[in-house]
Amino acid sequence: VTGVQTCALPIFICSQYDGGEVEKLGLLKYDLLALKTLTVIDKTLKLIKERQPDKLPKDFDIDRIEPNDKKVFDMLSGLNETMNNLGVFQFEAHGISQLLSAIHIDTFEDMIVTNALYRPGPLGAGMHDMYVSFKHGRKKIECLHPKMLEILKDTYSIMVYQESVMKVSRELAGFTRGQSDSLRKAIGKKDKELMIEMKKKFIQGCVDNKIDIEIAKKIFEQIEFFGDYGFNKSHSAAYSYIAYQTGWLKVYFPLEFMCNLLTSEINNNDKNEKLNMYIAAAERMKIGCSDPDINQSGLEFKIGNILTRSKKQEIGLVKPLTFMKGVGDKAVHSIVQNQPYKNLEEFIAKTDARIVNIRVFNTLVNAGCMKSWGVPSETLIKEYPDKIGRASCRE
Repeated sequence: VTGVQTCALPIFICSQYDGGEVEKLGLLKYDLLALKTLTVIDKTLKLIKERQPDKLPKDFDIDRIEPNDKKVFDMLSGLNETMNNLGVFQFEAHGISQLLSAIHIDTFEDMIVTNALYRPGPLGAGMHDMYVSFKHGRKKIECLHPKMLEILKDTYSIMVYQESVMKVSRELAGFTRGQSDSLRKAIGKKDKELMIEMKKKFIQGCVDNKIDIEIAKKIFEQIEFFGDYGFNKSHSAAYSYIAYQTGWLKVYFPLEFMCNLLTSEINNNDKNEKLNMYIAAAERMKIGCSDPDINQSGLEFKIGNILTRSKKQEIGLVKPLTFMKGVGDKAVHSIVQNQPYKNLEEFIAKTDARIVNIRVFNTLVNAGCMKSWGVPSETLIKEYPDKIGRASCRE
């Protein structure tokens, strides 16, 4: 990226090259991903420190927590009666939740494996069923060579990852790290010529290490099969750690986590479906979610005092004013900066009628935002035009 100063503002010239060309030039290609989940985690931690400063150590670092909590694993496995996996990064879909339950997650390694297995290739090849059967002892684990069981013990002899294929080639055939990476590329890019070359080197390397040639051929056949579906373990581990962090926050700080999870979906095009799904998940966790309130609500979901269906006051989530269609950010800003409002007269006096117009007002009233005033909705809607008119005349 080159910055060229031609006037008061810089002009940036950007070029993007094909990954293969970049590698031939001897450069390293990076893929940069933007994840809103990281914002959810960050905002949740800030809210926890704001609401419950004594609950976390001052030097607490979410990136240093040990991923070994049984309560988190139980939730992921579907053993928590009040919590499901909704909102847990990468693991909230129905299909992968079923796989997590079948595997019965009890280690972080299981999480990494699940992330790698839940992809079209491995699922189509039945690798997930194989993993479940081996883990729970339904099938006997058999390996072509004793060393393979040692190398692949964390995945019950299955070459789940690209790194697994690379390690097998180094340990059995004496490949260098560079050669094992060339094998990975050959499999991933389905380079037939390079695969023929790698096969010869692998078999000869195994023979040199006193492994029977027929066994070596069969091992390479497995490498071709599993390698074709192998996922990058470092990628899967990084994503699984973010999944663990969201799961940990959901288990131990459900109110703060659900508040920010819901906020993250406000601007989603399909927000009604996703938000309603998350609200239902919150209610399953015994977290109430009230309608927007003219004095408590803002641009985002908030934790506040809500009135339950049984008319009891409790701490819960308050929907934002933006939750309703037809109430834009400008109107909400105008309302929020002048909160609170005791009654209709004060609301009219404090807000800008050009922004918070009669259409916005009617939407707010019909959504129950003014319940705290103790005036029926029909009365407010009926009185508004006359009172706004009088206010305009006084101005």
